[in-house]
Amino acid sequence: MIDGRLLLNDTKTEFLAIGTRHQLSKLRSSSIEVGNKKIDRSFTVRSLGVMLDESLGMNSHVNPIRKASFYHIHNIRRTSKYLSKECRQSLVHAYVTSRLGCCSSVLYGLPKYQLSKLQRIQNMAARLITDTMKFVHINPWLLENYRIQFKILMITFEAIHGMVPSYFSNLICIRSSPRYSLRNNDTTFLERPKGVMRTTSGARSFHASAPRCGTACLRTSARLIRLRYLRNLLRPIFLS
Repeated sequence: MIDGRLLLNDTKTEFLAIGTRHQLSKLRSSSIEVGNKKIDRSFTVRSLGVMLDESLGMNSHVNPIRKASFYHIHNIRRTSKYLSKECRQSLVHAYVTSRLGCCSSVLYGLPKYQLSKLQRIQNMAARLITDTMKFVHINPWLLENYRIQFKILMITFEAIHGMVPSYFSNLICIRSSPRYSLRNNDTTFLERPKGVMRTTSGARSFHASAPRCGTACLRTSARLIRLRYLRNLLRPIFLS
């Protein structure tokens, strides 16, 4: 923080303990001291637009998105008969899908019942744009779990090519090339974390999710430097 010329603000500092229910039960202190101020333990905190809770279950993050998206979809539907399809599409992308895509990579590894909440919102938005009835089957634009994996792949690609801060690049490790000439020598493989990672918050970290989502990322070439090309390359895979 000193190198970045940053200073802790006592009045805006929050204290959150993250762990399992058994680990949290062992905590003896419910407050910490920062400077001359005593900070009590919080159950939810906001960090860079993401609401975090003690167990990283992301309920405090998913539920407000769900509530706000339902509100905007309801308001757009009330005036949809006065709007063209292009106008409805612009409103939905501005007020609904932008919320679903914001910081979506932190939702990696959530159980299906959590992701189904966001998938239901996306299906409602698609029905609103296409003017489809409620009980008519509709194909979603992109399944929510694939949307999350797509976001992680984009961050991984940027980390490999140095397009993001170093604290992202330090979380991934590129596997060294084999001594023998193989057909996949032009492919970059990421090293998976050593040891057995249980199905906890550690398995949901970027350090573990990046190798799992992108087991093979193409090596640097002139045409792959453009992120636009990578998006066009991956989008048909996830949309199919």
